[in-house]
Amino acid sequence: MKTDRHREDMTSSLQALDNKVHLIERKWGVGKLQQAANTHLLTRFNTQKDRLDSAIVDDDPARVIKTAGGMERAWDALEQNARETFTKPRPAEVWEVKLQDGNVVGLVRDQVDASLAAAHGADIVFTLKEIGLLIDELGTLTMETKRQFKLAQVTRITKSPQFDEVTGDDIPF
Repeated sequence: MKTDRHREDMTSSLQALDNKVHLIERKWGVGKLQQAANTHLLTRFNTQKDRLDSAIVDDDPARVIKTAGGMERAWDALEQNARETFTKPRPAEVWEVKLQDGNVVGLVRDQVDASLAAAHGADIVFTLKEIGLLIDELGTLTMETKRQFKLAQVTRITKSPQFDEVTGDDIPF
């Protein structure tokens, strides 16, 4: 029987797991602990992840709570393995973001930090200067919106053809 209390406990256990994963990935980098794991440890980790995913899909709060705890221990095991194999946490100067296409991009202050990030295994790295160039391309409307609405978030960017003031808009007939 799924009571409100079970659902609250399930939600809390998933939030605790998410918090743990967020802190670990901030420290070590996204996907880095899995890369450092041997086949046996990675298999055990993925098996636990599959158990948790199954419990969530089955909407079974008791199983979710149990397997979320197991998943926390699985993350602990990955982190312990990284320490034992002398894997180093990512440099503090690198921020990582996972894009919609699955790529993980490192954001760094300058070219020196870009070199550190690349040496640490980052596949894609942008410096603040490069981010500035991308922001410049957003145009004045976006900049003015951000100026007026300090907490506004850019959630989507669409490309549209440049408006030609001489020829005007295309007439659809």
